[in-house]
Amino acid sequence: GEALLKPHTCYWKAISAAMKAGLSLDGMAHITGGGLYENVPRVLPKNVNAVFHKSALPKPPPIFSLIVEAGSIDDEEAYRVFNMGVGMVWFVPADEAKKALKICKKAGFDAFVCGEIVKGTRKSLVE
Repeated sequence: GEALLKPHTCYWKAISAAMKAGLSLDGMAHITGGGLYENVPRVLPKNVNAVFHKSALPKPPPIFSLIVEAGSIDDEEAYRVFNMGVGMVWFVPADEAKKALKICKKAGFDAFVCGEIVKGTRKSLVE
C-alpha cells in the first residue's frame, strides 16, 4: 500500500542541470497516466516514432508487477496505462547521450538509454 501513496518524483534538479550544461534537449516527456504510448507522441514531430527497447528498460517496480499479474494485463496495456518504472524520457542527440546520463546520475537519478527515434508517423512503440 505504501507504494501507491508515494508522491511523484520531481525531475527539476536534473532538468535544470541539463539546461545549465547546455545539453541539447530535443524534447522531454513525463510518463504519467498514458504511459509511454500516449505521453511520448505528444512531443514527437509528425514524421518520427519513438521505439523503446523493452530489454533496455528496468524491471518494473513490484507494485506494477503485482497489478499486471493480478489483473491479467498484457504488456502493451501495462505500458500504455502505467509508467512501469520509467518516470521521464529525454530526447537528446545520440552524441550527447553520455553527457545526459552523467547529468542525471549526478542529480541522483538512475538514468539509462532506452530507445531511439526512427522515421514514422508519431507513434511510440515498446518492443
